[in-house]
Amino acid sequence: MRVPAAYRAAFSFPTFRLVDPKEEIMNTQSAPELVEAFDTTLRDGMQVEGVSATVEDKLRIAEQLDYLGVQFIEGGWPGANPKDIEFFARAATELKFKHSTLVAFGSTRRPKGKVDDDATLRNLLDANTSAVCIVAKSWDYHVTDALQTTLEEGALMVADSVEFLHGNGRQVMVETFRYRLHKMGLGSGKYIPQNHAYEIKTSADSSHGVLLSQLSKKSPCNVLDVGCSDGALGECVRAQGHVVVGIDLERHELVEDRLNKFIQADLDHGVPKDLPGLFDVVLCADVVEHVRQPDVLLNELRAVVAPGGSVLVSIPNFGHWYPRVRTMFGLFDYDRRGILDRTHVRFFTHRSFKRLAQNAGYSVQRVACTGFPFDVLSRENTEIPKFIIAPLRVIDMALVKLRPPFFAYQFIYELKS
Repeated sequence: MRVPAAYRAAFSFPTFRLVDPKEEIMNTQSAPELVEAFDTTLRDGMQVEGVSATVEDKLRIAEQLDYLGVQFIEGGWPGANPKDIEFFARAATELKFKHSTLVAFGSTRRPKGKVDDDATLRNLLDANTSAVCIVAKSWDYHVTDALQTTLEEGALMVADSVEFLHGNGRQVMVETFRYRLHKMGLGSGKYIPQNHAYEIKTSADSSHGVLLSQLSKKSPCNVLDVGCSDGALGECVRAQGHVVVGIDLERHELVEDRLNKFIQADLDHGVPKDLPGLFDVVLCADVVEHVRQPDVLLNELRAVVAPGGSVLVSIPNFGHWYPRVRTMFGLFDYDRRGILDRTHVRFFTHRSFKRLAQNAGYSVQRVACTGFPFDVLSRENTEIPKFIIAPLRVIDMALVKLRPPFFAYQFIYELKS
């Protein structure tokens, strides 16, 4: 496969020639004539929602990849599950490749561990493949915060593992990722908080402020806060006189003190069955974009809404000019927060969410929207004078009213079944 001269590799991979960004490549003679393909269908492909394959399926897929001439086929993570253990055991005797090399995938040795008694490295050898691929942490945040070790130890983990595997006759490939977007002020940046509570924002620029305003106009009632995080928003709702029950995947500190009742549950597995009765209002504040099957969630929530009750939902608008421009210039990636928050697994425009709600059996009673979150910008960028932000907010809200699908930052819906 011929590669264009302007090709740049974002991933460092042994079979690719990694080009220094400063190097000018203006002619096809400096580009590689051949790229060896490394296929991860049998591992990454099996992690896609709704995809499942038996060992027999994986063996047949591997044969077809060999027929296509793929150079390297990543078979899975030996030792990770019974299916991958069986796959590598059968592959050793049943697969007769003409073109491909089967690769076992794993990780480096543990921090402060030894290569000769590391279970992952031993499983890689036991897979009996001629080549292995190990994932290595090449970003300092991953090493110091995720692995909880030093940069020196992180480098030794890679070096020791490669030396050990190569010494046992394996061709070793190392998968690393280089983070560059934080230098541009884009992307997930240098710091990514883990398991942090969702930040409440009560200004008029925020969906939380709009939702609280709508709830303040209701008589005291029972509210279900779906995806309540640490209960900060629910506490504000409770202060209005409502009884608030919260659901969240994590049990954050203080959440049980802030709400009348807290239930820990994974919404991807459905709405809990032990809810205390029906609710006059079900609150989904910036939640549906975080679940894998929002249609299933909305459908199940209908069963817990009291007669005459409603579901209040806020979503980030993927039709906003910001992600549109990012995508147009090929800069689509996740941010630490906002529309492209790294924890979002679903994206909606105004039209697509209305269709989703209607298909789940709801009618849209009311729609509100917010503009760009200038309150966050002014709070976190103190060097920007407020006299500049104020007119920008006025202009932005005028544009939101003129064309909401393009300028609204978030939409807030009141749904009834």
